Amino acid sequence: MSNFVGNKFKYSEMELQKRYCGDLIGSSGDARWRLKKDTYTNEGVWGSFTRLRDSFRALYTKSNGFKESDRAHGSAQILMDCFLIHRSRGESVEVPEDVRVFRGETDGDGSDGLSLMSGEGFKDDPSVTANQQIKWVSENMNREGVDKSEAPSYGTYQMLLHYQGGESRKEKFYDTLFPKLMTKEDADKAGKLEDSGKDTIKLIDRLLSTLD
Repeated sequence: MSNFVGNKFKYSEMELQKRYCGDLIGSSGDARWRLKKDTYTNEGVWGSFTRLRDSFRALYTKSNGFKESDRAHGSAQILMDCFLIHRSRGESVEVPEDVRVFRGETDGDGSDGLSLMSGEGFKDDPSVTANQQIKWVSENMNREGVDKSEAPSYGTYQMLLHYQGGESRKEKFYDTLFPKLMTKEDADKAGKLEDSGKDTIKLIDRLLSTLD
């Protein structure tokens, strides 16, 4: 029998299991995933799941910028399924919103675990590009206590927390991601030069003068 109390939950524990809660399901072309996604929607946690998945994706970003999306998708399912099953039992539990690096003192680089963080106070701007995210992180890298509401997205704030988590991570940021930003800005400046007729004429004049 399905349960529905104050819009808090819909399915019993057995029904959740039949709808693949507790199983890791891929997100592409799988009928089981469509059923599980409907379950998250019906339980009112689809938005929370996507925020949780995106925060894991930010944490699982390699130094070369590659995001382990499948791993993030699976990790988010584990936490969300656990929440739904415990809630279906009538336990008092809070929906997981997203995760961040828990900075401690165990190994010196702040990578000793994860903690849940509320999604309140974030703003998401879908028009923000990857290079704008990198630029925001670089501008705030050495700031302490950056408020999450200042970030253009969950992922950008998670990226900042990750690379602030130790000197080795900062070095990776400046060795890998930051040069990409500088290359992009140089390309944009070159493009603006080419798009300006006046600047182009001046450039041609300078080139011709070198041939005299």
